[in-house]
Amino acid sequence: MPSLKRSEKLDRTRFVVNPSRPPIDADQALAPGGFAYPSVLASRSARLGGALIDGCFTIAAAMPLVMGAMEADPQPEAPVNNLLDIGMPAYVTIALWVCLFGVQAVLITRRGQSIGKIIARTRILRTDGRPAGFIRGVLLRSWVFVALQWTPLPQALLSALLMLDGFFIVGNDRRCLHDWLAGTHVVQTFGSA
Repeated sequence: MPSLKRSEKLDRTRFVVNPSRPPIDADQALAPGGFAYPSVLASRSARLGGALIDGCFTIAAAMPLVMGAMEADPQPEAPVNNLLDIGMPAYVTIALWVCLFGVQAVLITRRGQSIGKIIARTRILRTDGRPAGFIRGVLLRSWVFVALQWTPLPQALLSALLMLDGFFIVGNDRRCLHDWLAGTHVVQTFGSA
């Protein structure tokens, strides 16, 4: 009896991802190249949820700075011009941000997931189904846009660029501008996080 190729076996395989939904063909659920990552695109709401969760962690890390600014100068008409003038709360916030961004970078590099993506059960993959890695998952998807905010470009142009990044998600492939830049897409994961 001749043995079947791996692709022929997958064509005939069906499995249940969620007992309340019909079975999914293995070709639809597995990424190309035999990677065991699902290739079902993440919904826009799941992507938004993951981004909001990540944003909440970033805001929480900034709370010492906010509290320190309120104690240092409770009068809103005289804003603090230099963050380091606030003292210890600024240093604590900077340390928390460095730790948070470091943890996020490691998670995205190793798992293709930030904290928000783990909770939202989504994952970053290259468009060919391979893991995104550090260059595509962290540098091109996130740090390029963070670095742009520190350039001398007019604030209106930066704001328009960040809005344009989000508007790209309305396409059929649900990819933002940073996904196009990095050659990635976000897929839904199944099972435990």
